[in-house]
Order: sequence, then structure tokens, then C-alpha cells
Amino acid sequence: MAAGYQCCVVDPEGDYEGFEGLVGIGTAERAPTVDEVLELLATPTVHVGVSLVAVPLDDRPRFFASLLPRLQEMRSKTGRPHWIVIDEAHHLFPASGNPRRSRYLASWAAVLMITVHPEKISQAMLDAVDMALAVGDAPQQTLKPLGKIPRVVLEDGEVLAWVERQGRASPARPGKAQHRRHRRKYAAGDLAEEAFVFRGPREQAQAPRQNLSIFCRWRKA
Repeated sequence: MAAGYQCCVVDPEGDYEGFEGLVGIGTAERAPTVDEVLELLATPTVHVGVSLVAVPLDDRPRFFASLLPRLQEMRSKTGRPHWIVIDEAHHLFPASGNPRRSRYLASWAAVLMITVHPEKISQAMLDAVDMALAVGDAPQQTLKPLGKIPRVVLEDGEVLAWVERQGRASPARPGKAQHRRHRRKYAAGDLAEEAFVFRGPREQAQAPRQNLSIFCRWRKA
């Protein structure tokens, strides 16, 4: 974005709400529409954050599948958006999903996928990855779904870069924007299997609530 490339960030959990430089579309109460996304991207200087918090978990791959051909059509005419950033990519390209849909995107360039669960991403998308970065205490284990990862010893401030099937240590440049992950997800999203559960005294109750707002309202009632 700082270099002038237009970005479209697909944000399943509302993590980019208020992210500096992004114009957000979609709220916890109202899902975005494809036409709204394209209308915002029509202005070359506008970067768009597409929040899918209000889209049910199982419907998110379907929504993105409807957005994808419209973005491709726009790119063929204008070359924009220059980058498509897909956060929580395992939500949109699950291993159990439609392989044809995954191959459709796999032929694209300038697509960035972010995930903590690469093992849950469809194989077609993993096969299309030409560069991967991993952070944390076990980066080789993180990138294992991509294939054989060479052993690399990382120093403080470095990440594991996997480029053209080769691994190497690379310096990590600190981000400039503040990013508060999962704040919207916990407050107003659908946590599904991670839902808040009120168990009551002596573990008698089993009452899951999809997010913190619903949980608090239910307790007051």
C-alpha cells in the first residue's frame, strides 16, 4: 500500500476493522455485497477491507467464489487490484472444498494468503505457492504441508523464507500499522466450535453462545 499498489483484503474475522489505509465494507450485522466491493475498488487509490464476520462460516467459500470472477474481470480490464490479500485462508480454501475453485485462483499472481493452519488449506492452493514465510518457534513444522523444508537456524528478528523450494533465513521488518487480531471475531462473530460455553455450578449446564455479546446478554437475562 505504501508503494502505491491497490489492495483488496478479504477478512473473514473482522481483524482489519480500523486498519490504517483500508476502507471497510461489511459489519458484524451486515454482510458485504460483491457490487459494493467492486464499486470501492473502482477508485485506484482506495484499498478495501472486505469483512465476512456477518457471513456464516460455511458460506464464506461460496461468497468468495462469487467475488473472485468479478475481481478477475476487473484485473483483466484495469490491472487492479494489484494485490489480493486473503486472511484466514483456510476458511476460504478448506482441504475439503471444491478443488476446481481452488485451481481457478491458483493460476493468479499477486495473491497473498495468511493462515495459522496451512495443513487445512486445499492441496491445489498449496501446490500453487511459490513463496512462503513462517514465524514462530517451529517454522519448519509450520511449512511442512508445502513439502520438504530444509533445516534453517533462525536468529532473533528473522523468519523462515521458502522460495523456489529452497529455505533460508531472512530479516523481518517490523510492521508500521497496529493490528488487533480477533477483536471483532470474539465480540460479534461466530466462533463455531470455539464458542463461549456457560457450564453453570457443578458443570450442570452446557450452553454455547456464538460470541461475547450474545454470551453477556444471555447471562444478564
